Amino acid sequence: MQIDVELELESIDVPEAWTVGHATRLNSAWNASTENIYAPPYRNAPRSIAVRTFEGSTTSLGKVPLSRNPLHRREALRTPAQKIDGQLIVDTRRDADGNIAHVLTNQVSRMLLAREQLAAHGAPDFPITAVLRKRASAMAERAYTLLGFNTVRTDGPVEGLILDETKSGHFYEWYPRLFNLDFPGSTSDTPRKLYIARRGVRRVDNDDSEIWPLLRDRGYERVYFEDHPLERQWSMLRNAQSIVAVHGAALAAMVFKAGHTKPDEPFHLVEIFGPGYAVHMYRHLAAVFGGTWSATRGRVTAEIIRDLDDKQLARARQAQAIQVDPHALDAAMAPQQITQLCEYGG
Repeated sequence: MQIDVELELESIDVPEAWTVGHATRLNSAWNASTENIYAPPYRNAPRSIAVRTFEGSTTSLGKVPLSRNPLHRREALRTPAQKIDGQLIVDTRRDADGNIAHVLTNQVSRMLLAREQLAAHGAPDFPITAVLRKRASAMAERAYTLLGFNTVRTDGPVEGLILDETKSGHFYEWYPRLFNLDFPGSTSDTPRKLYIARRGVRRVDNDDSEIWPLLRDRGYERVYFEDHPLERQWSMLRNAQSIVAVHGAALAAMVFKAGHTKPDEPFHLVEIFGPGYAVHMYRHLAAVFGGTWSATRGRVTAEIIRDLDDKQLARARQAQAIQVDPHALDAAMAPQQITQLCEYGG
């Protein structure tokens, strides 16, 4: 089943938003106060997405990264080619299989798009196989299986009908259509108010003392996603109406809001950023699925300014623990009040 199409990706409007920073005397030398940081609305540029298949080998896609372990590396180099007939082969081995955001937004998204195009070309039940590294994470394999894809683990070449790499980046605008599906183990028995906390990397240092008590008193349930199977993680994010979450890969499960949002009842996401790593991927996703977004940023230190601004090391502080200002979080949970204050000078 050969496919070679170029699809036009429409624009989408992302509304204005606010990030509330930790209190600082940079605003007022005599009294520290929170910072209200305005993010203007924007429209992403339209572009095209190519979907192409070819008969051949995964070697045409480039080299698969090899293990640093010399024994594993030699084993991989000696692995013979594997032929798979009657299926579309998607090589996922150049991506981070231990990161669920990469699995869902980089790999599953293009597999779902390929599935859609196969159906458009008269092959709705054509099977798709994800090729993983021999020692790939069990989480990635579980994700593909839950969503109806076959998997094979190998460090060698795979031959057959290959899905070419997608060169045009993400296509978030199609996610509401592509991810409008169910999965085994999905449940509606999950909290409407959800606080996704973290342990270790990017943990909130003052969570137990200040942040969790604030959210608990407002009816939120605190969860650590690593304590739950994927299908429950996905269900929790799909069903939650009010979400407070430390920035991280777990939020990619927001794609499963497809088909589960109401225009007159938008969900709201408050994203907690470390001061050294703020990105707007989930702001865009929230807009795509009809939700609203705001954020709070942890306390900025001289070392963070040095690494990000002076040395321009974008990821130097991405794993750092976060000191969250409860007053900043409180403001971020009601961003419309910030807008009103700015408009009317209150």
